[in-house]
Amino acid sequence: KAAHSVETYSLEEFFNRLTKKREWFGPAEIAMADKFARLQSLLQENLIDLKMVRTGTVRVTIVIAGRDAEGRLMGIRTEAVET
Repeated sequence: KAAHSVETYSLEEFFNRLTKKREWFGPAEIAMADKFARLQSLLQENLIDLKMVRTGTVRVTIVIAGRDAEGRLMGIRTEAVET
């Protein structure tokens, strides 16, 4: 089994392409960009020292984590398929 690379990004680097509205966006794309912008805000308002880590090639695991006010590690995990 091949080893997976692990890449880290800032929250801004990760969300920049997801929240940027393009001139060709229709209502569905605008709504999705708005949802990602709300998620970014929610994470930034409630967690500090946020980092994004991704691993995998085609099936990519993405983890965004930081520390809450009590110092506990909190975040979200999702998967994406990149072809």
